[in-house]
Amino acid sequence: RGDMKTAAGYVDAALSERPDSIEVLEMMVTLERSQKRLPEAVALAQRLVAAQPGNDRYLFVLGALQGETGDRAAALATVRRAIEINPDNAPALNFVGYSLAESGENLDEAEKLGDSELVHFLAVAQMLIEEKASTLSSGVPAFETVDTSWPN
Repeated sequence: RGDMKTAAGYVDAALSERPDSIEVLEMMVTLERSQKRLPEAVALAQRLVAAQPGNDRYLFVLGALQGETGDRAAALATVRRAIEINPDNAPALNFVGYSLAESGENLDEAEKLGDSELVHFLAVAQMLIEEKASTLSSGVPAFETVDTSWPN
């Protein structure tokens, strides 16, 4: 944990063995970003999007990285593509809403996205609670017949 130089060595070795591996590319994006090498992280995220153009999560990651580099226009365009693919992508909705609000642009749209993001956040929170309850209760005989899904 925390030894980024060793992690980079492992990830580089994995990438040389499997240059088209989506999982390795994901790790590389995370590693480059953690090292503050944003142009490299953006280039790798672009490879992820090229490999899976319909993946809204990869589009969001690319857009967020573009935003971190200061390319606000590209960031918003990319994240909006993620929302077109998945209108329930809460982080993407949040990103666009906050970006618009911070810049003072399209405040009506920003407010709408913010409200939508809150609804999605609550839905995701509910799902995570149900998942955690199921995990904690699995294998425990006393909970085998209990319905742990919300709102029960």
